[in-house]
Amino acid sequence: MIAFLKGKYRILKGINTYLTKIVFRKSNDIDNAKLIFFDLNHNRFERYFYLLCKFYLLEGYQIGIKVNFTFLGNLERYSALLLEEKNVRFFWKSQNARISFHTDPNQRNGTFISDDYFRKPSLSSYHIPMSQHPLMYHDNFWNQSLPSEVINRAIFFAGSLEKGQYDKEEMNILFGVYNRVQLANFLQNTISWFPIENQSQLNDRILDKIVFLDREIINISMPDLRQVIKNFRYYMACPGVSMPFSHNVIEAMSVGSIPIIEEKYADLFEPRLIHLENSLVFSHSEKSLEDVIDLAFRLNENELNRLSQNVLAYYNNNLTPKKVIDTIFKQINSTFYLNAEAFSVKYLSNNSLPLKKGD
Repeated sequence: MIAFLKGKYRILKGINTYLTKIVFRKSNDIDNAKLIFFDLNHNRFERYFYLLCKFYLLEGYQIGIKVNFTFLGNLERYSALLLEEKNVRFFWKSQNARISFHTDPNQRNGTFISDDYFRKPSLSSYHIPMSQHPLMYHDNFWNQSLPSEVINRAIFFAGSLEKGQYDKEEMNILFGVYNRVQLANFLQNTISWFPIENQSQLNDRILDKIVFLDREIINISMPDLRQVIKNFRYYMACPGVSMPFSHNVIEAMSVGSIPIIEEKYADLFEPRLIHLENSLVFSHSEKSLEDVIDLAFRLNENELNRLSQNVLAYYNNNLTPKKVIDTIFKQINSTFYLNAEAFSVKYLSNNSLPLKKGD
């Protein structure tokens, strides 16, 4: 009964969204050769659907979405940003388009997009990769040219450390990696931990230290974030709430900061991140994490420059909007997997088994 009422509420909310935000909106003329059409029966993808659409928009395409009141009623904070984009149109009927995506596995026409994101990769699939925070693209901070600054041979992280969100045991059970709070607690007990009391301290020279900024205490503004990260050689790739992937490591890679990342997290990237090529990788033990921190502080400038350039090459070859869209066009006959975060993780939860390399 409760599920039924929630469903009806979403439909009513969707009708309200259509009447107040869509029906009278002004839109540009449609060029079907540049139209990417979506017929979705759910919005499990949430922010990641906005990101996929935004990538197309950044590459000069237009977005068409079939009106579905349940979908519209499920727009959350970030997917609702679609309503602010000029080149997004809503249609009652399917349209001729460059690509037509759908979420119905039984539908023959069009291109299937699945929320089973952690399914094993294959030659006939493409897992649309993790990206920066949605507001980085919405507000056009994602590729701002940044001045060169003094680079600290130090490890940096900025983000939330909220308990109850980032300390879930499922991260260990399902993915075999430490959760964010576990990593922070361990690192806080090392001799390299460097407590920061205010943002101005980040202007000081910091050498061979670990700097964690808890967003609840010191919050770096979105326009400044990539520049702050750029000043540090390393970035600790801390997991997200319900899965290892988190936008912060992609922001770090976009400026050449070298990820320090747990092995099974690194394996989730496609292609996976490789130790001493485009990352420093540690296994699931505190001793391994200690060893990789020691290694990070022993590498010379030539090695650091090589690693940083490789990180930038990985980002430019795999993670930019252009590369993602180009790959989709090249693999148009594939099944596409789009992150749905907690919904995607449920596929693993149903099996109650750790995600192993290659699984």
